[in-house]
Amino acid sequence: MVEIKFAGANKQSVIEAIEELPGKVNYFLGSDPAKWYTNIPTYSKIKYHGVYTGIDVICYGNSGKLEYDYIISPNADPKSIIIDIQGADNLKLDNKGYLILHVLNSEFCFKKPYIYQIVNGIKSKVTGSYIIRKDGTVGFKIGHYHKALQLVIDPLLEYSTYLGGSEEDYANSIAVDSVGNAYITGGTESINFPTNPPSQPAPNSSVNSFITKINSTGSQLIYSTYLGGNGDDIASSIKVDVEGNAYITGFTKSSDFPINNALQKTLNGTNSDIIICKIGLTQAESIENSITSIISKVSDINKTLSSLDGIEKSVKKKVISIIQKSLICTLKNGEILFNRFFRFTDC
Repeated sequence: MVEIKFAGANKQSVIEAIEELPGKVNYFLGSDPAKWYTNIPTYSKIKYHGVYTGIDVICYGNSGKLEYDYIISPNADPKSIIIDIQGADNLKLDNKGYLILHVLNSEFCFKKPYIYQIVNGIKSKVTGSYIIRKDGTVGFKIGHYHKALQLVIDPLLEYSTYLGGSEEDYANSIAVDSVGNAYITGGTESINFPTNPPSQPAPNSSVNSFITKINSTGSQLIYSTYLGGNGDDIASSIKVDVEGNAYITGFTKSSDFPINNALQKTLNGTNSDIIICKIGLTQAESIENSITSIISKVSDINKTLSSLDGIEKSVKKKVISIIQKSLICTLKNGEILFNRFFRFTDC
């Protein structure tokens, strides 16, 4: 688990809900009206007053992402902000100014902070960046700005989300592919752990492994499934290859653990055995990859044909016709002739 703390912050900071939303919330719990809560207002933001001297923090959601802004009052010092990130193996800044967190075998990033002031009613961008101090804490380096005006620092957290059911769930490993999809594995005791589309829709024992793939924005489950049998099963590590196949290792106590093309087909250990699993792409992902490959080939062929001189137009068209007919992608459910969907440029 990664924790982000405000080191040296005011422990007596006052929390205020701001920007009330339309609509109320009611909680009718049990048959005793004394335990009911009704007409509760909802708000879009939470404000922490005086986290540091002259500095407030506002937390809010934005397009499915968690964001928080530092509001620095006139003449307050932004150097007072000390961010202590615990649980990361390493921190670094990349050439884009992103703050990169190494966690297990994966990386997570905070985009370069967006810093601005309102000057004469107009939002004015201020130059600035993260800094990593010698003690490992993180702060901000701010360029020239009007110290007599309020300053806003928006760290732009890429995404943060819950993942789990009604009982205990824990992640043991995470991997990220080349396009930013996240692969998570671990164990769950929940009978309602989120699955989509599940290879195994329900748990077979009190503790099952799970494997989940989340898209690059953290807003959608690409797939999520239980993986286990009649005994306890725990996945401990996950890796991803360049094609997006996931490889999982862990242990099982199940005599009926789901196997396919197995090197060892039975549980031999007196207590548990190691598990090694490979999970491929979904059919939709396979189709998408095939289409991407075909588009790339079509583009390359167009460039080659366009660069040829001294060939009659009729000859080029015959070559194009032959290539179109040969561009066939074979899928599980049959063959799709891609010349129905792609058109070469007129030579």
